[in-house]
Amino acid sequence: MGALLKSKGKIAMKTQEIIKALRATPSRSKRTLLDKAADRLEQLQAENDALFRAAMDSRKESGLLDE
Repeated sequence: MGALLKSKGKIAMKTQEIIKALRATPSRSKRTLLDKAADRLEQLQAENDALFRAAMDSRKESGLLDE
């Protein structure tokens, strides 16, 4: 299954795989829409990564996370 994740009985693709699929989809009529969707997913993933890093840094600083 590698590229897919099981979540509550459903199969979900990883964000980067979705972005890659959107960009690779051969559609002349919806190319702009697919590119915008991929751009938005990349933006959301970057924001999510930044929030996660900030939360982990905060936990390290407060001593809640042992290293």
